[in-house]
Amino acid sequence: MTVIDYPALLAQLEQQRNALDDERQDIDAIIETVRRRAGGVVPASLTLPPARAPKAKPPAGKGNGKLSAQSKITDAQLADMQARWERGESAVVIAKRTKVSDATVYARAKAGGWKRPKKSAQAAAAARTGTKLGGSITCNWCQLKTEYDPCEKCGKTLKRSWT
Repeated sequence: MTVIDYPALLAQLEQQRNALDDERQDIDAIIETVRRRAGGVVPASLTLPPARAPKAKPPAGKGNGKLSAQSKITDAQLADMQARWERGESAVVIAKRTKVSDATVYARAKAGGWKRPKKSAQAAAAARTGTKLGGSITCNWCQLKTEYDPCEKCGKTLKRSWT
């Protein structure tokens, strides 16, 4: 049979009660401070409203048709892009030369109302120089389809492994 030390047990229980009372006083002081900061409009029985679901972000790539105000394109780059676009160069080639994305070139062309030159079929055929290939292949440089070597779009010689 175990002997219970009642005076020690009572001392321990009183110590726990005093600690709980101190903690309750701290919590009451915090509640009172929050009520004062809220302007006294918070009722004593505070119930929080249910949390709202966060708003869904708009899908990527869906803009409002306007260009970003955070653009870091200089006026010189923009003028060069427009001149090349109006000469008829591809957006990929323009993007590589001006160090922007091809989507930026397309967006600037659309926003600025840039027009490409109209080529007739004869002028296009006369402009093509080089060796006619058996079909169209992808250029190693500009990643566009071409039927001529050098590339009819960027003018660079193709790297072909079959020749």
